[in-house]
Amino acid sequence: MKKLDVCGEQCPYPVIKTKKEIEKLPEGGTLEIFTDYICSMESILAYIKSKELNAEVEKIDSSKWKVLVFK
Repeated sequence: MKKLDVCGEQCPYPVIKTKKEIEKLPEGGTLEIFTDYICSMESILAYIKSKELNAEVEKIDSSKWKVLVFK
């Protein structure tokens, strides 16, 4: 599982970094993304949906999310 921490980064950088990591991810691979901005989390999920990939979101605390992307 590949991990990507984009905490402290604001749009569009989290989505750009997510896109690059997904492109490198092998079929059947999983990308674990951590973010602390809700707008970044929503943008990441919109990108994942546009690529027809599956994802799970877990709220870690009041201002941090973990997004699992399955390729």
